[in-house]
Amino acid sequence: MDPQTLIAFALTFSLIAFSPGLCMTLAMTLGISIGVKRTLWMMIGELSGIIVVGASAIFGIAALMLQYPQVFDVALYAAAVYLVWTALRTWRASADVKVSGRGVGMSNRQLIAAGFITATSNPKAWIFDASLLPTFIKTDQASCPRRLSCCRLLS
Repeated sequence: MDPQTLIAFALTFSLIAFSPGLCMTLAMTLGISIGVKRTLWMMIGELSGIIVVGASAIFGIAALMLQYPQVFDVALYAAAVYLVWTALRTWRASADVKVSGRGVGMSNRQLIAAGFITATSNPKAWIFDASLLPTFIKTDQASCPRRLSCCRLLS
């Protein structure tokens, strides 16, 4: 990708990453129940997960989508079903808002793992990145410099 395209993708990816969703809900819930300082450990895991999703979108998902568009269709429908299921569970849940003790006994490592797992298993990020990325791909250019080993594997 040329620098202008990479910057445009990074800005678009940042807007998606920081929009409300599962990660922000977890951050808010833990911030209320265990405090902001302890929640920062979980945020380290979430940011690491977001970086993994973004890097995967740039280096791996693009090549997969260009060669096998059916994989994108399956992932799109699976994520839509998951989001509808999550919405129905939330809608049917009790309206009582309780501050649970969830996260109180968790170690810093467990908080980081919880954040990472939440970020990498979030279908919103995968689907938005995978659907937006093709608009930034220029098939006549390499997606990354050839000196990177990951690019040699994709070629």
